[in-house]
Amino acid sequence: MRRYGSIASSLCLMAGLLDATATARAEQLVHQIDGTTFTVSIPELPKIPLAPHPRANMNPAAKLMGWNDQGLTVSILASRPSWGTPAQCASWLAGDTIARMKPDLATVRLFPVADNAWVLLYTQVLKGIDRLSAHVYAGDDKHQCFEVHVSQFPATPAQREDWLAGFRGVTVKAE
Repeated sequence: MRRYGSIASSLCLMAGLLDATATARAEQLVHQIDGTTFTVSIPELPKIPLAPHPRANMNPAAKLMGWNDQGLTVSILASRPSWGTPAQCASWLAGDTIARMKPDLATVRLFPVADNAWVLLYTQVLKGIDRLSAHVYAGDDKHQCFEVHVSQFPATPAQREDWLAGFRGVTVKAE
C-alpha cells in the first residue's frame, strides 16, 4: 500500500490513563486511555497529532481525534460494554458501522489481524467524492472495546485501490 507522507511511522494506541494524553515517542504516537493497555500499530499511516475528541463531552466513548493536510482523519473510541468477548465486540462494532455508514457493500473488507482484533475497510461516495474508511476494532477479556477509525477524503481512484488492498500490516497487542 502506498504510504501517506514521507514518514512511514505507526499510529499506536495505548490505553491506560483516564486523562487521554498523547505523547510522541520514537516516531510513534502513544495514547493512554481508560485503565487497560493496548497497542495498535497501523504502519501505512504517517504520524498524526491527536487531541481530545471534540464530542467527548457528549459521547464518553469518544477519546481522541486528529487530522493532517493530506485529507486523513483519525478518531479513537473506547467503550466498556457489560458483555461479550473480543470477537463479539468487534462483530458488534463492525455490524453497527456498516448499518450506520451504509458503504458500498462491494468494497467492504473485514479480516482479523489478531485473536482480539479485526480491520474493516470500505468506501463511500459523498456528494460525488470518494471517501475511504478503515476501522480497527479490538477488545479484551475485561469487556473493553476500542475502535480506531481512519478516513481519507477526498480520495483518488489509485488511493482507493491501495486502501482496499492495504492495512494488512496492522498489529494489535494487549500488554
